[in-house]
Amino acid sequence: MERTPIAVAALGAQASPFFLTAQPLPTTRNDWSGEIGIRFKVLRPCAVQSIGRGLCCGAEQLQESVPVTLWKCPDEKLLESEETLVSVLATKIVGPESLHEDGFAFEMLDENLTLEVGQEYRLTQRCHENMLDSWPEGDIEEDVAESASGSSCIRFLGGVYNFHGGFPSFLDGAEGTLRRLGMLNLKLIDTLGHFGLDPQAPLSELKVLLEDLTGMPPLQQQLFLEGALLTNDQSTFVDIGVSHGGLLWLALRPAAFIAVVSEAASVETGGSPSALSLWSLDEGSCSKRIGGHEGRIRSVAYSPTGGEVLTGSDDGSAKLWCAEHGICLHSFEGHQDKVRAACFSPSGARILTCSEDGTAKLWDAESRACIATMSVEIGALTSCCFSPNGQRAITHALDGSFHLWNTEMGSVFEGKLVHLCREHRGTVMDASFSADSSKLLTTSLDTSCPVLLWDPEDCRRLQSFGPGIQMRQAMLTPGGDQVVTVDVEHCVRAWETTTGILLRELAHDAQALSASISLDGMAVLTSSADNILRLWKLDSGDLMHVLSGHTDEVTSMTFHPDGEQVISSSRDGTLRSWSMSGGECVRTLEIGEAITLVALSP
Repeated sequence: MERTPIAVAALGAQASPFFLTAQPLPTTRNDWSGEIGIRFKVLRPCAVQSIGRGLCCGAEQLQESVPVTLWKCPDEKLLESEETLVSVLATKIVGPESLHEDGFAFEMLDENLTLEVGQEYRLTQRCHENMLDSWPEGDIEEDVAESASGSSCIRFLGGVYNFHGGFPSFLDGAEGTLRRLGMLNLKLIDTLGHFGLDPQAPLSELKVLLEDLTGMPPLQQQLFLEGALLTNDQSTFVDIGVSHGGLLWLALRPAAFIAVVSEAASVETGGSPSALSLWSLDEGSCSKRIGGHEGRIRSVAYSPTGGEVLTGSDDGSAKLWCAEHGICLHSFEGHQDKVRAACFSPSGARILTCSEDGTAKLWDAESRACIATMSVEIGALTSCCFSPNGQRAITHALDGSFHLWNTEMGSVFEGKLVHLCREHRGTVMDASFSADSSKLLTTSLDTSCPVLLWDPEDCRRLQSFGPGIQMRQAMLTPGGDQVVTVDVEHCVRAWETTTGILLRELAHDAQALSASISLDGMAVLTSSADNILRLWKLDSGDLMHVLSGHTDEVTSMTFHPDGEQVISSSRDGTLRSWSMSGGECVRTLEIGEAITLVALSP
């Protein structure tokens, strides 16, 4: 069965010339006629975007237009007419009107051509006696040729010609030398891989191969053909118009998927009180509905690759789910009470769970083995998280204490207590690290010092924010220069991190509930008890947009990684996507049940 050659390149990959500059050769000539050029062998998967001619003797522009042809070297010697039919891959007229850059003139091909690894190809130009544009003549040592190459995808093999026209079957140059370096050139796209597939195979088959190659799960792959997103994984290569081969582009940024935890409709009949479902934000459809926990789901998180979803539940377990197929990969057992939180380390190699039984457990994500059980003296643990560098983790408890643990992989102290802090007099509600892991921020019900900034290395207090104010939440901006707090009344505040000075207040008409900061630190999104979201400029405090549409409490909100949307969920059973530029709702997903938690794929 004839296979379809498919090459895949990273979206945004740029074509680069094989020869960096036109190398000066001993002489030039223009006294031959026929197809004259170079040959090369493909070492790694790549695609040709453009072919071109070199400028000789320091010329700034070509004077004549002649055909440049890319040939595939036949496996066996054929008749000249047959060779021409079988071997020509592309021909372009290259001349004064072509794009000139770095000593070459290029013409783009009508479509990118994928080259086969191990195959020899030839690139020639049509020459004639007394051409105005001379071509280079002379031999170059191999080490000189290697230094002139800008790509490791192909290897230059020397010169070729055919004085009678047709396939350039004659080799040119003395043994051990390479002839006609810089006479012609081609621009190459370095691809991720080259695959031979059944033309009737579905696109999903290619995505499985790409997962083995890149580690990116099929669910998070976006493939493009000529700028158009391929949305149906069951489409065949015939369906999408590349049955004879082609180049697809793989987006290294994953599609937006959301794990949604909602109140299950079956709770009245004795079923699980929580339901987990996976949704495509781009397509607005539910890809999987998942069951399996016997208790309420308290936390949900995607793995750093987006291929797995982790949940923690009141049934005392944490479960790892395949985001592609919705099946349970593993159940982490061992806690004696409700699992209040479960999270991945930044590398994805570790999993941390904490429970109301007063213990936190550190797990190996690959083997699923428990590495350490970390116990606290008293108090149920309510939440946990890793530092961005993965070397520390924090757990906090109902009694107002928090614990810092060593989570440096491979360290003999991994899983050991680093610091215990009891300075808060009320339950610690929230804790988070700065982006560079150098600071730790904690929020407590203690109004005497509700928000505290710490050095996680020695648990030294650095600053206090909002004394006398009862706080719900606090977070550091990505740059770490400001702290944003949400109090129990109607206000969100921004403070200078170093001095603790209040910078501005963002007043709300109703009780403020939560806040989220954009990835660039320029905007803050807030929710309030009137079911409304507000988008603010953080540097000035100006209100940009009022996002109105939810009819019940907003339970979560976040900024989309594309920087153009914000996502919100509500107990009204909807998940909404809003435009940051216009403030309008651009998509509504009807989940059908009150939403309690969401996690956005990385």
